[in-house]
Amino acid sequence: MLLLEPDTLGAQAPGGSLSVAPVQLSLTGLARSVSTIVSNPGTSPITVQVRLYRWTMKGEEEVYSPVDDAGFSPPMFRLEPRGTQSVRIVAKVPPGPVERSYRLVVDQLPLAGAAGQLQLPVRMVLPVFVEPAAGVPRSPSLEWSARQDPQTQRVSISVRNRGSVHVRLVELTAQAGDKPTVVASGLAGYALAGQERAWSYKADGSPKSVTITARDGAKLLRVLIPVTR
Repeated sequence: MLLLEPDTLGAQAPGGSLSVAPVQLSLTGLARSVSTIVSNPGTSPITVQVRLYRWTMKGEEEVYSPVDDAGFSPPMFRLEPRGTQSVRIVAKVPPGPVERSYRLVVDQLPLAGAAGQLQLPVRMVLPVFVEPAAGVPRSPSLEWSARQDPQTQRVSISVRNRGSVHVRLVELTAQAGDKPTVVASGLAGYALAGQERAWSYKADGSPKSVTITARDGAKLLRVLIPVTR
């Protein structure tokens, strides 16, 4: 399966068989619903399945679980060539003290084709956020830490977001000495509100400290943290 996590306003699968825009959805203020448009820019009909999950982090892994405080429609539909379909996400409960995070999974299902024809199903995974309640300050608060395994030399970098909204991190690097190490190029991932996530990389030697750099939009984040063992 071809898995795409779009990081722009819209994204199209290679081959032109599935397109989604916008690809990051937020329910803000008094809005209780938000929509994205799924399109078929190809020349053959496609069948699309949609699912919505609660999104949390466990170390370096994303955890998806059933959701009962939000809904969506439609769950499945057919798109003719050049056809479009609006997918709507609805919040069932009011905003809380911190942002809620979900993943909207959009699958292009394989079609029965001619014998020997290779079909590559496409999955797009979109972030969906419900902003905090009115009056809650919209600001992240990141706490970084680093720990090295003395046997494998791998360094685990963790960030806990004690703020009320997520941070989208891009181009995560770690530097101990003169040479920076690219921990995650492009989209490194999200530090979700009230949660912790981690990355790991192989270090040269046993650094006592490491400088972490990443971008949050136009903002450059840089922090020096000690390495524990």
